Amino acid sequence: MQTEQVTEQVTEQVEKLMCVIGDIAMSSNELMELVGIKHRPTFRKNYLLPAIEQGLIEMTIPDKPNSSKQKYKKVKRS
Repeated sequence: MQTEQVTEQVTEQVEKLMCVIGDIAMSSNELMELVGIKHRPTFRKNYLLPAIEQGLIEMTIPDKPNSSKQKYKKVKRS
C-alpha cells in the first residue's frame, strides 16, 4: 500500500514538472522556481530524476551530469 502511495506522489510531481517545462532548455534552478520548490535535494529526488528515468526529460550535457552549465529539456517524441 505504501509503494502505491509513493508512486502516485512521484507521478503527480513529475506531471507538475512537465506542465512548467517549456520547449527551451532550462537549468535546475529555473525549474525549481517554476515548480515552487526551494530544497534542491527534494527537487532532484522527487521531480527531476524520476522524469529523467521515465524518459520525459533529458540533459543537454549527458556526459557531465554535474556540470554548472547543465540544462534540461523535454524529450521530443516522434
